[in-house]
Amino acid sequence: MNEKKPLIIASAALGVIILAGGGMLYYFHFVVLPKVQKALDAAQKAVAEAKDKQGKIKGFKEEIERLKKVEEQKKTRIPNLDSKEYDGLANLLDDIRKRAGVNLSGGTYAQPKAAAGAAAARAAPKGAAAAAAPTTGVHKVQYTMDIRGGFHQLLRYLNLLEKERRFLNVDTFTITKGADTGKGDKAGQAVRNLKVVVSSYTYRTPPAPPTPATATAEADKGGQSTPVPD
Repeated sequence: MNEKKPLIIASAALGVIILAGGGMLYYFHFVVLPKVQKALDAAQKAVAEAKDKQGKIKGFKEEIERLKKVEEQKKTRIPNLDSKEYDGLANLLDDIRKRAGVNLSGGTYAQPKAAAGAAAARAAPKGAAAAAAPTTGVHKVQYTMDIRGGFHQLLRYLNLLEKERRFLNVDTFTITKGADTGKGDKAGQAVRNLKVVVSSYTYRTPPAPPTPATATAEADKGGQSTPVPD
């Protein structure tokens, strides 16, 4: 009996080990492994999506650069309004006149009613209503010009206006027969008179927000009063 007791104990211990090992194997194979596999699949999917997005970065950068160039080109069509803008527009119109080979016999500048109203508001006293403040956005300007030249030269002039990169719109035009004929290299060509109204646009950028230093200076300035003379 004493000889069989160690054997029984060893067999029992072996059985416990086998059962524990089987339980652990079952737990890892049917509980832990599926969770790990699911996490691995999710990680692999995330890596694949990240690689796909990474592959698109170059295309996005190229598209951004392309759009920047398009933006710069469009800015030349409606430039920002500054102190040099009106002179720049007048010089452009004169350059087009020279390229067409026509002569300018007269011209006037005018603002449409909406723009003129905004100009009047800007000229109003400081104590006026808030509507008198300069407005931001697109502003229209117009030039009415009297042009003289041959018929085909006038057509070329209108064509150059329409094809200019900057937005120039021919609102109205009339061509009438001139009072005399051309001279020099234009001898024998009937001179025509062209009355044309050309409109263009400028963009007034919104004012920059005041910095803390500017706001403090304005506040200090507003709090000062004129000293009383002795």
